[in-house]
Amino acid sequence: MKKGLFIVGVFFLILLVVFRPEAPQVNKKTTVRIGPQTFKAEVFDTPSTRVLGLSSRKSLPQDEMVLFIFEKEDLYRIWMKDMNFPIDIMWLDKNKRLIHIEESVSPDTYPRVFYPTTKSLYVIETNSNFVLQHGIKIRDTIDF
Repeated sequence: MKKGLFIVGVFFLILLVVFRPEAPQVNKKTTVRIGPQTFKAEVFDTPSTRVLGLSSRKSLPQDEMVLFIFEKEDLYRIWMKDMNFPIDIMWLDKNKRLIHIEESVSPDTYPRVFYPTTKSLYVIETNSNFVLQHGIKIRDTIDF
């Protein structure tokens, strides 16, 4: 009898270890300043968060954004795989100067890939029309 209870206990312990629910990943937050305006940003600074990006999300809160931080400058490419809403995309160089903007990029553009012609270190994604509504332009410096 004791042996049977022991085996059942071990079985449940194995189930808990193998099938344990993963805690939802909570991304870092920061504040982004563009001119006199300040916004909340979710930080994507790991390979897994950068690959997932905003994919599969239903929306992004108004006047919030996501900030992709990379380890080195490169031609970072963005696509709309599994996206549910249009976005504005901004690429920044190592000095946090805006070098390229793609506005109102629709999920229907997938599998098209968007990227700047010069290397960037940061990418910001916002809701569509954010750039227009806030008067953001190439060569603006963005602080975070």
